[in-house]
Amino acid sequence: MKKLSIFQVGVIGFFSVMGVIGVLVFAGVGGLGRDTVQVGQVTVWGTYSKTAMLDYFSALAGDNTELLDSVEYVEKNPRTYEQDLIEALAAQRGPDVFFLNQALAHKHRDKLLPASYDFLSERDYKDTFIEEGELFLTDAGVLAFPISIDPMVLYWNRSIFSGSGVARAPRYWDEVQVLASERLTTRDAASNIFQSTIALGEYQNIAHAKEILALLMMQAGSSIVATDTSGRHTSDLDRNDFANTEAPAVTALRFYTDFSNPSKTVYTWNRALPEARAAFIGGKLAMYLGFASEIQSIRAQNPNLNFDVALAPQARDASVVSYGRMTGLAIPKGSSNPDGALQLIALMVAEEGSILFSELTGLPSPRRDILSRSTDDPFDTVFYNAAIAARNFRDPDPVETEALFRGMIESVTSGRFRISEAISEGSALLNSLLER
Repeated sequence: MKKLSIFQVGVIGFFSVMGVIGVLVFAGVGGLGRDTVQVGQVTVWGTYSKTAMLDYFSALAGDNTELLDSVEYVEKNPRTYEQDLIEALAAQRGPDVFFLNQALAHKHRDKLLPASYDFLSERDYKDTFIEEGELFLTDAGVLAFPISIDPMVLYWNRSIFSGSGVARAPRYWDEVQVLASERLTTRDAASNIFQSTIALGEYQNIAHAKEILALLMMQAGSSIVATDTSGRHTSDLDRNDFANTEAPAVTALRFYTDFSNPSKTVYTWNRALPEARAAFIGGKLAMYLGFASEIQSIRAQNPNLNFDVALAPQARDASVVSYGRMTGLAIPKGSSNPDGALQLIALMVAEEGSILFSELTGLPSPRRDILSRSTDDPFDTVFYNAAIAARNFRDPDPVETEALFRGMIESVTSGRFRISEAISEGSALLNSLLER
């Protein structure tokens, strides 16, 4: 086996004694140089099962059983994880490493100890991780290192499709429109929707409404949050680069809400219908936009459901864009052992560590070299392709933006705002959040 390339990484912060710490292994295969790694006492926080994580650390250490003996993993409640972390860091009793949802990185950036570009170049980072990983990059350095990616995919009911004479899942959104208006939506004698094509257009019974609308906006050409030349983050929702055309976000919101508008030919969903995933599991929804992490629970809830997965539909004549929920490993400023913390992260995001973690979660690795390999699993093939194309936006506060997206959707479906007005209002609110 060829040896791994190793890049030294330093940390810039209030604790200058950190200097050059640990190694980050970003390429190649083979041994990890475990004999020279000194991790020491490191506490890790996350919401993953403690049993699974202990097994992971054992496999990661390999034959060097003493390597990670002093690593402690603390399993936290997902519902209180963020608040527990905030309180612990404020009281100087937080972890040395913690799992960080990308959506929370901007909100808590002041609590993180970034790895300097003096020791890990931006070029090496981009060559190693998928494009969505760049959301962890700041002027000060790397806020976190990607360890997992949960991409959005299209789940589709093969029985409904074949029963309607449709051979395959749609590749493009205009094909979805045709399926909704002509092929897959069915109604009862009272003209009520009996079988829906796809869950789009509403908020309250579509669990991933924010994520789906964000995907449509990014596919239309909006970055949702933009960064100007001074490094300031601003809303991109109402940006329009061309005269006499509407902003990409306006196009996306119009497309989305049309599916719940009874006056449109694509009308196929309303708020009186069951929750989207429940409808799909119950065989009453032909297509469901969900995440790769949902596949096992969908199978468990209906073992007889005849379904498959595909990439989320795309805009024609445009680059492939999917949506991903990325998780990284971060070091808080108050870490008692930042040297060992970074060396532990080095092992976890290296090729072998990343593969082991992917096996633990059942989700794709965010490393380009791993995603470029073929897999025999037909579902993983789709998940890998979706992960490569995954995008997201710099979310100032996921709870607040959830309400913001809901407001944009429901202000249109209720008739309170025109679509352009809803986007303008949403953009103003987003700028307020970004200025905090």
